[in-house]
Amino acid sequence: APKDIVIDDSGYLYIANTGMHKISKVTRSGSRELEFGKRGKGAVEFTEPVGLALDSLGRLYVADTGNKRISVFDKDGHHVKQINAFGLEEYYTEPYLTIDKGRKRMYMTDSRNNNIQVFDLDGNFQGFWGTAGTGAGAFKMPIGIEYANDKVFVTEAQNHRVQIFDAASGK
Repeated sequence: APKDIVIDDSGYLYIANTGMHKISKVTRSGSRELEFGKRGKGAVEFTEPVGLALDSLGRLYVADTGNKRISVFDKDGHHVKQINAFGLEEYYTEPYLTIDKGRKRMYMTDSRNNNIQVFDLDGNFQGFWGTAGTGAGAFKMPIGIEYANDKVFVTEAQNHRVQIFDAASGK
């Protein structure tokens, strides 16, 4: 089943086909232009790809849940690099991603540890926001995340809300 989608500046949709262990690139009219990946541990293989994000160069970042990594691809599906960006403890349940292109930061949901982890685009851990709970700044299963206008928006499955944070400070 598809779990995440991003749209590039040309209007192409990238879809994480989690159960099929593939990424699809689809035109605005719905035609599949490109599909890559299969189940496995290799450079263009996935085990449950979930979160997707695009950087300022149009490179696609794929959170590969089962392989505990983020794989980066160019617009044609060629593997660019692999990032072992897992900052805290055991890895998350289905991480979702967003990128602040100006600050060159990647924000990733960690529903297992109930926080948002922050990395540079090379995968260096920069810190995290939040703890488990129901108050402001606390999370219960953060899943959706999006960056816009210097804000990071986070949806939570168990608190049934959206929280908004300053991208620079996390507050």
